[in-house]
Amino acid sequence: MIRVRLNDYLRQRGLSQRELARRTETHPDVISRFARQATSAVSYELLSRICSELDCAPGDLLEFAPDPSVQIPMFEEPKGVDGVDRELMNATEHRETGRRADRSLRDKKT
Repeated sequence: MIRVRLNDYLRQRGLSQRELARRTETHPDVISRFARQATSAVSYELLSRICSELDCAPGDLLEFAPDPSVQIPMFEEPKGVDGVDRELMNATEHRETGRRADRSLRDKKT
């Protein structure tokens, strides 16, 4: 997840979003949406104008923060007591049961 730190940066510089919008010739709503992270994308052109005006780099305004809801497992899920992967075994059984049912229906039709 990318966090936008524009408001923090503006506060440090004593600037408002409206003043930044005026200086970068950008509509204030665009600056506001970017600062509130209410947009899924930002153009390189906008980022460039903001950075030029604030004399900073994109990395000063954007920060990577890992999403706490997404966790990458460190180890494989434990297998059953006998070393058998129960989930895989159940999926295979369901597939086989479905195939048997299909064959059974075919046989009844003929």
